[in-house]
Amino acid sequence: MGNLPSPSAVVWCSHQIRPARSRLFGDGSHFFDLRAARWPSKEREGSAIAGGRGRFGSRPAPGTLKVPKREALTVVAVVALAVVLRVIYTLAAEANPTHLQPAMDSLFHLEWARALASGEAFEKLEGRPFFRAPLYVWMLAGVLKLTGGSLLAVRLVQSLFGGATALLVYLVGKRAFDSRTGLLAAFCAATYWVLVYFDAELLIPTLIIPLDLLAILLSLRLACAPRPGRAAAAGAIWGLCAIARPNVLLFMPLLALWILLRPRSPAAETDGRRGPLAWVAAAAFSAGLLAPILPLTAHNTFARDDFVLISSQAGVNLHIGNNPTSDGVTAIVPGTPGGWWPGYHASIALAEQAEGRPLRASEVSAHYSRKAREFMLNDPGAALALLARKLRLFWNSWEVGNNHELRFFARRFGSFVPFLSLGFPFLAGAGVAGFFLASRKRGEHFPLWGFLPVYMLGVVAFFVCARFRAPVLPILMIYGAHAVFWSVDRLKSGRAASALAPWALAAAVGGFSFVKPSYVKADDSNGWMQLGTAELRREDEVAARESFERSLAINPNNLYALVQLARLEREAGRTEAAVEHLEKAVGLHPRKTDGIELLLDTLLGAGRHADVLNVAGAYARDYPGPAIPHYYRGRALAELGRMEESLAAFDQARRLDAGSFRAALACGKVAGMLGRLTEAAEHYRSALALRASTQPAWAERAFAGLVEVHVRAGQSAAACEAAREWAEALPASAAARAAVAEVCP
Repeated sequence: MGNLPSPSAVVWCSHQIRPARSRLFGDGSHFFDLRAARWPSKEREGSAIAGGRGRFGSRPAPGTLKVPKREALTVVAVVALAVVLRVIYTLAAEANPTHLQPAMDSLFHLEWARALASGEAFEKLEGRPFFRAPLYVWMLAGVLKLTGGSLLAVRLVQSLFGGATALLVYLVGKRAFDSRTGLLAAFCAATYWVLVYFDAELLIPTLIIPLDLLAILLSLRLACAPRPGRAAAAGAIWGLCAIARPNVLLFMPLLALWILLRPRSPAAETDGRRGPLAWVAAAAFSAGLLAPILPLTAHNTFARDDFVLISSQAGVNLHIGNNPTSDGVTAIVPGTPGGWWPGYHASIALAEQAEGRPLRASEVSAHYSRKAREFMLNDPGAALALLARKLRLFWNSWEVGNNHELRFFARRFGSFVPFLSLGFPFLAGAGVAGFFLASRKRGEHFPLWGFLPVYMLGVVAFFVCARFRAPVLPILMIYGAHAVFWSVDRLKSGRAASALAPWALAAAVGGFSFVKPSYVKADDSNGWMQLGTAELRREDEVAARESFERSLAINPNNLYALVQLARLEREAGRTEAAVEHLEKAVGLHPRKTDGIELLLDTLLGAGRHADVLNVAGAYARDYPGPAIPHYYRGRALAELGRMEESLAAFDQARRLDAGSFRAALACGKVAGMLGRLTEAAEHYRSALALRASTQPAWAERAFAGLVEVHVRAGQSAAACEAAREWAEALPASAAARAAVAEVCP
């Protein structure tokens, strides 16, 4: 029979017939046209037919679980390779100080998971709805509970997730095309260095990637038999994906529409009716989707008194990626500090300041969503340029770091990893070529190909980094493998010209990806800076200094390396060296406040009050927005005994930054020193209203000041009430208990 399809392929195909008028999601008939009663021409053959020549090329009939022994052994070997590579990398990366001292998002996940594992509430977010989708943290908490809190054990368990990713890539590739496509794509997934790297990090990609693939696999099964049970199972897995990373919800309406509109049976072909099954399957899919989500919504609504579907961070992230100062990468709300918790609280304070009232989490999110929309509507040209920039970043070969510079840490602590796999330019080029080559199967493949553009838009609508892009890598691998075997089959059949044609597109896409735009800092400077910061957290100042110096040797203008090196010089008592580094940082990056704040603090600590007043005055004149120079000017004036001027400076800092706890606290202290006790009490109350309880040492000072001014004013009842509030807010505080005993009858 030569190139004719097997009888099992004809049986499989009988489920794929589409009426001529159904074109919304494409024509799925690919093997045999029963209406025309003829085999497809040579030009219409797809890779699934041509693949029948190879040992791994044939497609089993629907429901067939039998896999050739050699193929099964190959799959097992690929999955084992994926796990082994990840275990080797994880063990090697134990020398990485960022693994021992997690920071930013990794630390946030770890703190939350440790609280859950110990059966305690996560106090930093207590009383508010979920800020971030919780599924990964729940998984992390479970593993910590079972392993006694070992981070190495967590990462070894995540190595198994990498094996699951390789297996699921094989299964999706096989169902969409054929076994050899699935195997090649699975090998790429097993060895691709970015996936190896993320499976050793305390971040969401290690869980969301296999979940996405499982959801796509179950959805592809609906192309042949959209049974309600299958549809509900697919929906439930997509629901789990949503409570790990909610942006997959953008794809769900299209997927439900695909289930609803695709005809299902020969009877539907002949009479044009879709029958009730499509409606039942779509309803079952929707019910399955909502099953994991609604409990979170109910928790947020009833336990936290705030209607939030899953998590409340969407509005903040939308504003981060869509504002006049956004670079499409930096994950910091404009006007807030860079640390995770300082930035979180400052973003809430800024929103409440703008709205003039306390806000629930959903209202904070809505506030920032409005700001993002205003930017897009008021300056559409800038918004479109920023969107284009983010699209370019999404398809660029450089893996944009968010928590860390991926390539730097992967090379330094697992030197073999980046050299095991093909680069992103080849992956992107081959994947896009395969994407277009498979257009004839667009109907049955919609859960696979539709995920790619919709998910991409869901990323670039916010901001771009490597861990957000990671879920599309397996999809590109599957389509890339399809492109390879499509060309191989045509070369074997003597059609060299058609075999090579798709690779012109692949070369164009790969070349576009390979060329890095000027705003991509493709060097190791940030990696050394991040390594030095991690060394500081474990108090290895010698190694930290070396790392910062190596960072500056690569990029002398690296702001954060300059600031951190200045911090080390200051702690070593070398004030002049610290000031020199900080003056350079401020001169290079005047609008980033890290340098000016540490410079003023260093000058103040050295008793150089005149220099503080001069530098703060000049900075405030040239850059009038930040509150920092006014705050430090107030401190210098207070130390010089110029209290009225000091209070005016602190008051100016409060007007510029109503969320500044320290400015409100300073206003209270100075007002109290001037004998303005009522005013001082108001300032202390304002400070405490800024959720200062997340920083107990600062809250202690505000409560102590409030009790003191009430006592000085002869307001015994108010003093007692403040002391009791103090003890309730900070139950571990000995000073609070002493205050209650002293001022309460």
